[in-house]
Amino acid sequence: MSNEIRQILREVGDDTPIVGYFGYGSLVNENTLRTKYIASIPAELKNWRRMWDIPTGIDFGAETVSLLTARPSEDHTTKGVIVFDLAENLPHVDKREHNYDRRTIQHHDIDIADEFRDLNCDFYVYEAHKHPNPSEQKPPILQSYLDAVLQGFLNIYGESGVEDFVQSTANFHTPILQDRHTPKYPRSVSLSHRERELIDYFLRQNQDISFIS
Repeated sequence: MSNEIRQILREVGDDTPIVGYFGYGSLVNENTLRTKYIASIPAELKNWRRMWDIPTGIDFGAETVSLLTARPSEDHTTKGVIVFDLAENLPHVDKREHNYDRRTIQHHDIDIADEFRDLNCDFYVYEAHKHPNPSEQKPPILQSYLDAVLQGFLNIYGESGVEDFVQSTANFHTPILQDRHTPKYPRSVSLSHRERELIDYFLRQNQDISFIS
């Protein structure tokens, strides 16, 4: 465990409850986190698969949009992060993820660096509410949301992480609404020129992906 994280844990105190929640989308990007979390580290979650879906009640302004979710899926592994946070902050995270249900996940389903396995905490993942009347025509993906997600993967995993995300995430045939210059996503991020070029390059390598204005 890094000296920096050891120091943070010492400051928190041995008796202070902490939790870990698995991020597979925007939670991967530290720029979108709104609690004073302890640490965010690379991790993989077994038997869950990331996909684009339309949860119940998602609405940004006049737009109904698709968001990421993870669903139980045997033999699939999803790459992301574990965010270690104070247990007292969990209601704030639940509020942020109000379109999702917080599910308990087992320690043996998390592939994480050995030095973090000894932390005494519960682990969770957020699964989107299922839409009662799913249709074949899914609402668009917000480019501003996708930018936040992919910037996080680029920061954590480099270019290979962005490529893996694009190739491994299901339902990427959903059109992307180009709102980068007028973001509708409430936790939008600023991209450097290099980040924009890399993200756009890997998206355009997937022939299932289309863009709409």
